[in-house]
Amino acid sequence: MPQSQHLERMFSLDMMATDIYSLAYKNKSCKEAGEDYKTSPLYIEES
Repeated sequence: MPQSQHLERMFSLDMMATDIYSLAYKNKSCKEAGEDYKTSPLYIEES
């Protein structure tokens, strides 16, 4: 299997895992699948 197919498969599995854990949220507005790929992370500086 060429490397690009391995990367595509890995990305596909990662997206499914993200979608599965999004089901754990009680708040329906947080249950959107694929949110990790649409929202930038929030970085918090230590004070």
